[in-house]
Formats: sequence, C-alpha cells, structure tokens
Amino acid sequence: MNEDYDRFANGCVATEEGDEVTTDHTLSGGLIHSSQFDHPLEQDGAIDTTACSGIHSSSPYVVGTTISAVKHLPPAPFGLRYATEYPDVDDNWEGLSQTALCTLRAPLGGNTVSDEKTKLTITAIIRTGVDQGAQLVVVNHTLVAKIYDPLYYEHINQYNYKEHVVVNADGDYSCEAATYGWIQGSPAAKRLTPSFHGTWVADIETCVHGGDKECHIHLRKVPLILIELVNGHVMSEVNPSELPAETRSRVLKKAIEAEAVLFKAGVQHDDYHPRNIIITNLHNLCASGSADGPDVKVIDFNVATVFRHPQSIRRNLRLVDQLYKTWHHKLLSPIRRWHGHLMDFSVAGWCSNEDGDAEQWLWEQFHDDEKFIPVIWDPTTPNDIPRHMQTPSELVHKRTDSVLRNDVSLEQEGCSDMTVNSTDHTQIASVTY
Repeated sequence: MNEDYDRFANGCVATEEGDEVTTDHTLSGGLIHSSQFDHPLEQDGAIDTTACSGIHSSSPYVVGTTISAVKHLPPAPFGLRYATEYPDVDDNWEGLSQTALCTLRAPLGGNTVSDEKTKLTITAIIRTGVDQGAQLVVVNHTLVAKIYDPLYYEHINQYNYKEHVVVNADGDYSCEAATYGWIQGSPAAKRLTPSFHGTWVADIETCVHGGDKECHIHLRKVPLILIELVNGHVMSEVNPSELPAETRSRVLKKAIEAEAVLFKAGVQHDDYHPRNIIITNLHNLCASGSADGPDVKVIDFNVATVFRHPQSIRRNLRLVDQLYKTWHHKLLSPIRRWHGHLMDFSVAGWCSNEDGDAEQWLWEQFHDDEKFIPVIWDPTTPNDIPRHMQTPSELVHKRTDSVLRNDVSLEQEGCSDMTVNSTDHTQIASVTY
C-alpha cells in the first residue's frame, strides 16, 4: 500500500481501465473472473494441470462489484519468523499452472463464523492486477479491503523460479491478521494504525476456459482484512524539499516514534519504510501552523512479526524486558535503534544524507525526550554505536562525571571562579542522554 494509496486518499478515484465503472457486478454466489491465465479443462471436465499459463483477461476487483464475505478466524501466523508449520503442499506443485494452484488448493486454515456476514461494494481502486500481490480496494466508501488472492500474486520470481502463490498469500494474511489483532490490545499502537474491522473470507468464482472453450466455474475462498480508509498522504509520495525544515523534522520524528511504540506493543514491522507510512494533517500544518498535525499512521503488516506471539521465534527478549522494567516502561531510544539505519528516510530527503548527519539528527530530536530510555553516546564520534543505560544509577553517575569534567574544563580555561549547578540539566544534557 504505497503511492497508489495517495492517489485515492486525496480524491482521485481510479479504476483498472482508468474509466469510471457503473455496472452492477453483484453476482449470486461470488465473483466471476474470466481468465486465460488458467489450466484448460479436458472435454470430460478433468483439469489438465500441466498446461502453460497465459495472461489474465479481466479482474473481478472493479468499481461497482459487490463482494459477499463471511467472518473468518484466521490460522496461526506462519512464515520465516514463526515456528508454526507451513501448510502441506503437493510434491508436484511446481508442475501446476497458477490457476491450478489456486483452484486445487487445500482448504484455507482457520474457521468461519457463518452467522456473521457483510456485503462490500468496491467504490475505488488502490492497487489491483496481475503480479501485484494482495489486491487493495476501497469498499463502501470508508474502508480498505486488502484481499489476499493468490491468483494475482507473482507466480515467477525475479530469479525465474516458481512461487507457491497460495502459501505466500495465506502467509501474508496470517501474519497481517495476527499483527492487527495483537495491536488491538495496545491503545497507543491502535492510535498509530488504521482502525481494524476484522478478518473475512469471500467466495470468488473463477471462470476457467477448458479445451472445449466453455467456461467452467470454480469457487475459491479468498481471505481479506478490512481497515479504515485513512485520509492523508503516503510519506514516499511527499517531496520533503517542498516542506519547511521544521515540518520535515516533525514528520520524521513522528514516524520514528511510531515505530518505537509499535515495538513496545510487541510488533516488529520488518518493512518500515516511507511507503508504509501515511501522513495526516500535513497541509493544515503547512498552511496555518495548525497544532493538529502532522501525524502518522503505519500500514502494511504482511511481513511483520508479533514477537510475543507463542509461535514467534523472537520471544526471548529478556534484556529488552529488563530495560522496560528498569525504566518504568519508557520506550527504547531511536538513537540506539535507528543508528546507521535511517537511509530509507535520509536518501528521500527527510533529513540530511551526509555522513553522520542522520545520527546527529536522531540525537538532537531524542536525547532529552523523557519518553525514551536514555542512551550513552558521544556526538563527536558519530560512528560509535550508542547503548541504552542499564539503570537509573548509571544516569546519575554520568551526570556526576559530566559535572566534574565541566569543572576541570573551566579551571583549565582560567575560569575556576565560575560554578556549575549540578541540578541544571541544560548544562549536561548533551553528555548524559
């Protein structure tokens, strides 16, 4: 969800063909997709799963289509950062066409809640089409549906190997559903993400043209999530050079703070990039200095990890938990977490990309912010890696050491008659935080 989000979030309604679609695509039983990117069927209806694939001729995800969906309780998240077993796959799956994989797939894991249903009418397109991964559409004018349809995932990767699109799509769904579900338990994290409206499964009818040229309907169950449609601008689509320097810093600081809050809530995003951050109230601030903005919302959690999930391989966070406990649940400092890792933001112009400047920016923004655990770092040696202070007593010792060093410095300059107030934090902040 990136630059495409920016187009529709600011009033630009797009369809796949670029034209407004007003036809009612409501269908009994699901959506019909007529495709040539399919396995042909033999005359007796058997599937020839070895047939070569072609190109999708149309998409079911167009403006005006109404999708019937049923509430779904997703399976446990699986992927590289979870110990959950992957779904079983056929040994010969690489010999199947993409549509064969999608129509002959094993049942989707999890459970449906059959008495909870909804109808979703597509009112705008964000991102749809072949090889685009999850299909993103606006439904009922106020929600975004992220539809994990494997028929639109990349089947041949950049190394010319086949991808198991069903496993990839189900993995994205399971991880994103787990993350949004977990975030609901943290009020602070909820404020930084679109409101979550649950996990669902829709019946998608796929028209497969067989050897007899007739359309053979296959019903596919496709999972989706519903989230709030956020009114704002994707950070990657904003030109920071057109913003005042103070506004650029405020936006970037908000984005970096949001990551710290999500991590405190138990979520590692793993793709934290300007394309996955939406800025709200940006123009209000630029136009009038409004105190209401800017703010940010973080999106796109399909590769995120809930590291406190029972199946997470990152559950052993003893040192991190000790820091949180010792510092009364302050946030981990961005000075430490983002040291040497701001390139995606600095290259885009949100802060200077000169050597060491991003680290200096982190220091200026966060070293005296009481929300964060203090760190030890010397700005005069920017390549040195900062470290969190382990205990408040270390902070006291550092403050004392800094006062003594100031005393020595003053004496060496012939200013021994001057005194330094050990309680004046403005004198020592640059050393202790």
